[in-house]
Amino acid sequence: MSTQGIQPQLNPPSAVNPPPPARGKTLKIAIGFLAAATIAAALVLGMDVMMQPWMWNRYIEVPAPPRETSPQEAILREKLNSYEKSAEDLKSLVSLLLGLSSLYALSLGVASYIGVQDAKDRADQTVDRLNKLEDRTGQRVLDFEARLEKQTGQAKALIETEVLEIRRQFPLFRDMQNSIQKIRNELEQSLPDPDYGRETLKKMNEKQRVMIEHFEWSVGAFRFFDLEPFRDDASSIYIKLGSYYSHMYAREDTEHKKNPHAPKPDPRDPDRAVWYLEHARAVSPKSIAALNELGDLLLNLKNEPENARKLLDESLDLQPDQQRARFLKAIIEHTTGVEDISKGHREAAATRFEESLALLTYALAKCTRWELSIAPQRKIRALRYNRACALARLAGLDVDRVKNSGQAMDDLEVVFPDGQEPDEQRVSDFRNDVKKDGDLFVLFQVDTVKARFETLVNRMPVSS
Repeated sequence: MSTQGIQPQLNPPSAVNPPPPARGKTLKIAIGFLAAATIAAALVLGMDVMMQPWMWNRYIEVPAPPRETSPQEAILREKLNSYEKSAEDLKSLVSLLLGLSSLYALSLGVASYIGVQDAKDRADQTVDRLNKLEDRTGQRVLDFEARLEKQTGQAKALIETEVLEIRRQFPLFRDMQNSIQKIRNELEQSLPDPDYGRETLKKMNEKQRVMIEHFEWSVGAFRFFDLEPFRDDASSIYIKLGSYYSHMYAREDTEHKKNPHAPKPDPRDPDRAVWYLEHARAVSPKSIAALNELGDLLLNLKNEPENARKLLDESLDLQPDQQRARFLKAIIEHTTGVEDISKGHREAAATRFEESLALLTYALAKCTRWELSIAPQRKIRALRYNRACALARLAGLDVDRVKNSGQAMDDLEVVFPDGQEPDEQRVSDFRNDVKKDGDLFVLFQVDTVKARFETLVNRMPVSS
């Protein structure tokens, strides 16, 4: 029911200005008393004035002595009679003034009393009006709350009806947050570590591959939604898919080069990986994982080291306390140094290897996180392995040959501890690096570490 047009009468005439009977009665009494006092004072003054000639004529005459007096005595007697008459007049004037001052004081007292009573009556009336207004306001608040509660209930019912209708027409909206999180969790279980995708992909079975492709189809619908409320989950899903296609292409390409009869990789996979990683950046521009993964792809699959360097620098600006971006930048410097050696630029190569060494040493000494979480031990071993390669290359260029060779062996013995099964990826890299022109080949030629290095080579597994 609409209440528009109904204006309640807040101040009815009878309630706003009620007749003040008590104040009127008091005022009448005070005025009557003041009038009576005035009349009495006037009568007193009038009688005093009328009696003054009579009183002034009743001064005591000093009788003349029976004998004749001198003129001086007569003058003195006349002055005494005059002084006596003046004294009587002063007495009458003082009496009159005392009466008038008393009457004035009485009038002031009556006026003050009337003023105080009037103020008290007005204050009582104001308090009474405020009490009535408070009662009416409280009742209106209760009425408003009741109407608001009723309208809220109606609105909730309407919203629930509309939501059910939307879900009926668009089932994909139902529990969208939970669905996105489910996709993310499933992909993380299948691809728990994108940095070592080659090892993970080798262990994947056909069922897991089908599952990944199934969730990829669901992700295709993301383009029609505003992903801002789900940006972290959506960005992680895009990164997982980009990593999947990137590392799958790298592994299949490696296997095909080893065995020409193995299936060729799909040449579209690198572009597909870039597409997903760019979407991850668009959804979450400050995601260092997306920047690092895209930098890895540009470095290892696209052979675009400078473009990769820009992305890695951006990642370090967003999160300086991380190891992965420095790890990848160290690979760029190391790869460039190897190219400089092939061109005969030994000094330039030494500078590149020193820069790679500085990046890896800083990552090991000053950083504790790989990206956002604490680095697991196998990633620490990857950092140490690459540092050993940089040290060995510097030793091969006769830069602190003995010192750098010894430090390279220290890192390698940490990476491959005696009695512990080594990482498959590290073993594969080690086999390539001990070959002639490999990063570690020089350690066979340094007498101070040759025996230690040969022992390490001999206890590497024959196959992986």
